Formats: sequence, structure tokens, C-alpha cells
Amino acid sequence: MKLKKINFSKLFDNSRALKILSVVAACCIWYVVTSTIIPTRTLSIPNFPLTTATENAQLENLGLEVINSGDISAKVTVKGESRVVGNLGTDNIVVYPQFSDEIQGAGTYTATLKARKLQVNDSFEILEVSPATVELKLDRIVTKEFDLEADVKGLTAPEGFVAQNPVVSPSKISIKGPEQVLNQIDGKVKVEKTVNDSLESTVVYSDAQIVLYDKSGNRIAKDDTISFNTEDVKITVPVLKKATLPIKFEYKNVPSNFKTDLLHAFLSESTIDIAGPKSEIDKLTEIKIGYVDVRTITLNNTKFNFPITNTVLPESMENLSDFTSVDVSFDLSGFAEQVLTSNNIQVLNAPSDMDVSVLTSNIEGIRLIGQSADLEAIASEDIIVEADLKDRKVTAGNLTIPVRISVPGKPSVWAVGEYTAVVRIQPKS
Repeated sequence: MKLKKINFSKLFDNSRALKILSVVAACCIWYVVTSTIIPTRTLSIPNFPLTTATENAQLENLGLEVINSGDISAKVTVKGESRVVGNLGTDNIVVYPQFSDEIQGAGTYTATLKARKLQVNDSFEILEVSPATVELKLDRIVTKEFDLEADVKGLTAPEGFVAQNPVVSPSKISIKGPEQVLNQIDGKVKVEKTVNDSLESTVVYSDAQIVLYDKSGNRIAKDDTISFNTEDVKITVPVLKKATLPIKFEYKNVPSNFKTDLLHAFLSESTIDIAGPKSEIDKLTEIKIGYVDVRTITLNNTKFNFPITNTVLPESMENLSDFTSVDVSFDLSGFAEQVLTSNNIQVLNAPSDMDVSVLTSNIEGIRLIGQSADLEAIASEDIIVEADLKDRKVTAGNLTIPVRISVPGKPSVWAVGEYTAVVRIQPKS
């Protein structure tokens, strides 16, 4: 196979081919000139960052750092072989500040910008750094902890509901930054959220913004010198439903056939205004404040105070009323007191496999209170004393147990105080 010969006369007659040859020839000439005829050149290289950590022992000794170094870049003019200077950058040159004044502490200082080679044997020369001088802010970088405070704007609750104070989670934040800036922060750090919500239930906002303010209320801009240990903060706004409910109490240790309505109980407050989660409020029909032990009511002790505490209201609810306790009083007009003795002691619910006998012959000093007409008609044999063994661990031997005292047919009478009797328990033979 024969190769075609290139016809150069025709090649030069082709304008397109001629243009390509011209470009190639120009590149070759430029390379020869820059490499041999002009072996060195001067070049200005922009965008060198400012380096301070390894160049200023004085800053390190004082614990200071350049705060605004990220805002400064320099242009370095170099001279050297074309093939060298054309490839120079931050791997070859470092720009650093040189302070003309003695550094006393945090503040703003004028510094001259200098540049040096990272490898002293590199074949180029540093001619100039621009700008020649800069103003640098020096400060200590510290970390401080601040309380977080929620600030929610535009939040409302409809009629019958109340929005409580918002809660931030976490409650504290650590901020790292210039000491002078952190010293300006006014106590707590705000967590802000602007909404246009009308709420009937608790809401959690997870996109709130952490905002810094100085002591004059001016916003402190957060730049690259300030960092938070977390930006994952949440604001919880508890929203409670309001309700007005009746207040009730109950009796305990009530004698058999006793009519509690004869005590003429009176409550200092009949209703209470509360607020709580809607799901819980809707289940309530009343608020029970506690129990009155009938055995503690006497002619001189007719008033009982019940604080409105977490034992009365669940922890998730709030008392919206202007009182924090309720008095329960009894009108004992027409009541009297009498002291009697009874030997009518009965044992209830004795185990079927045990013989139980009463060792106490009588109960003395039984204080009875009741309406005068009922008391006058009572004799010792009318008093019933009951020793109930139900729900008790019964073992052989003598056992002292509490007793209940009642007067059948006398619905206004009760016994004041506590009484006991001794019984003997033996296995049946």
C-alpha cells in the first residue's frame, strides 16, 4: 500500500489549514521566547488568606486570635522563572501580619502584611504584598454557657383555652466566640419564632432561631467567629383548656347508719377554675379536695383546711382561681358531748379455723357527740363496739386491733378518737 504524499503547495492554498498552522506556530514561538529569550517574569497572584496561628508567638502567649482574618485576603507579587511563578499558590507562599505596636490585649491593631516562602529553596522572589497594612481585631476565643429564653410572637388561644409560657429545650446553650462579643450578651439568649397560630393543644416548634442581643437590646450579628454547641432547639408551647368545676370532699370512718348531712358542712369555695390538657379536662366533672375523718370532728374542732396541691390537682393542671386552699366547716349548733363506757364488744369476720375471744372487758371513756336529743337517750348498752378481722393477718396469740364504735338508731351520733380491744386467737381443736 502506497502512502499519499502531502502536497504542501496545495496545503498553503487552503485558508483553513493555514489558520491552524498559524496558531500552532505562534504557540511554539511563545514557548521558545518565554523559556529561553525571557526566562523570568513578574506576576501578581491574588486571594492569599491571612495566616496567624504559626507566625505570631506573641498572640499565642496572650491567648489572642485574629477575629477578622476571614475578611482579609492579599495579593502577592512574585518574580521568577515563568514555568515556576505560573504555578504558585498557597502551597508555596504564606501571608502573615507583623504588628508594629506592642500588643497589650484585645483590641484593634494596625499590622503590616508580610509574605514568605514555605520552601526557602524555591526559585522565585517575593516582591510585594498588597495591601501593605490592615486593621486587625484581636480577642480571646472563649466558651460561655447561657440560659435560653423562648420568644414566640403571633400566638393566640381561642376562647376557653390558655397558652402557657413557652419552654425551650435544651434550656442552656454553650457559645464559643470572641470574649468581648460574648461579654455583651444580655443574660439570656433568645430563641425566636414568629407564627400566626390559634391553638387548642400543645405545639412544638423545631425551626426556631437562636438570636443574640446586647444589653441595649441591639441584635448581635452571628458571623464565622461565633459558634453554638447546638442549633437543634425546640420551643414547646403548652396550651390548656379552661374549666370551672364544683369542689367536693368525702367522709371516712363514718359510723353505721350515720347521716352526714346532719353535720351541715359548708365549703369556703364551691367551685374552682382550672386549666389542663383538653383530653384530661374533658374527663373531669368535679375536683375532690380530700377526706374529713368523722372521728376528728369535735365541738371545738369544726374547721378543716385543704390546700390545693398536686395531690388535689394533677401535675398537668393549673389552678386559675385566686385561692390556694379550701376550708370545710361544720355547724354543730344543737350538738352536745357525752362520755360513756361500753362492754358490748363484737368480733366480725373471724377466720373459720380459729377460735377468737375478747380479752378486753369494756371500752371506757368513749366520747360521743351528737344532737342533744339523741345523746340524752343513749345508755351504755346501746353502744356497739366492733372488732373486724377482715383483711388482717391473723395468727395465734393475743392481738390488739382497732375497733369501730356506732350507736344504732341514733343517726347524728359518732365517737371521737380511736379505740382498741385485745382479742385472743387460737386454732380450733
